[in-house]
Amino acid sequence: MRRWPPRLAAALAGYQMALQDSQARSEDTVRVWEAVLAAAELAGHPGTAADARLRLAVTTIWLGRSAQASLMLDECNAVLQASGDDRNLAYCLAWRSYAANTLDRNAQARRDAEHGLQHARQADDPAAESFNLRLLGFALAQVGHSEAGLAHCRDAVDLAGRLANPLGEYLALHSLASTHLAAGQPRQTITVGRQALDRATENSYQWGQARSLDVPGQAYHALGRHGEAVGVLSQALPVLEQFYSRRIWAQCLLSLGRAHHALGQHRQAIEFLDQRLPVFAELGCLHGSGAAGTCSPAAGRRSPNRADQHITPPSQD
Repeated sequence: MRRWPPRLAAALAGYQMALQDSQARSEDTVRVWEAVLAAAELAGHPGTAADARLRLAVTTIWLGRSAQASLMLDECNAVLQASGDDRNLAYCLAWRSYAANTLDRNAQARRDAEHGLQHARQADDPAAESFNLRLLGFALAQVGHSEAGLAHCRDAVDLAGRLANPLGEYLALHSLASTHLAAGQPRQTITVGRQALDRATENSYQWGQARSLDVPGQAYHALGRHGEAVGVLSQALPVLEQFYSRRIWAQCLLSLGRAHHALGQHRQAIEFLDQRLPVFAELGCLHGSGAAGTCSPAAGRRSPNRADQHITPPSQD
């Protein structure tokens, strides 16, 4: 049986991941990166192993297993700190911040994004800088520093625009909309959400279109415009179920249930709320009311998904 060099295996895995990503086959993506990680460790290639572990951690986050992914990212961080790899450190810390946010570890999310931003700038990687800026912005808003958080997210939007990166610009706009929502500014959430939806539509990002409806849907509900909330959330729900993590899909079910309840449509409300309960139980979520939801360290099993994963850097080893 032919043995593939770890770096070639990692490159081939990257192409396979892109295919599986487009088909929401996250469990298959996990198996691919587990195989690359094992091969890299056996061959004594720590750089390739760290890269594979980082990519595996990202997929694990989208499967709803943020606590498990955090442990992988801790290992990545230790290896990359020792090697002085600023670029991959910037991405590792960004994803560790993302995972911490989904677990409501707000102080860690802020700290990791701040450190990730430092490493991105040291590596002169503007894409990693934009990624960490928007994560830091949301983390700041979560702990009450809304204006500082919004300023960081606006910087991320500007930077992505200067890079002529439409996907990065969409992601930054989505983060800005989410940060407005976390800051208690539903009208601004809707305005920025429309801009994010335009970018997603222009570039045929189906999952981005759904996410750009989901967040404004929560804002419509906050404004008492419950019929509009039901309309946009109903459009987002089937796409989130196919491409996104089950946590985000269940959050959409929760938002729909609340909107129907506010309209006095109690039967529909019960149907949506009942659908979300086994998902929160499966993922170990204690509640689903926050922007991230709260998941216990036992979180996660299966899930269709999709989102930021393409931001993971290419193999560097």
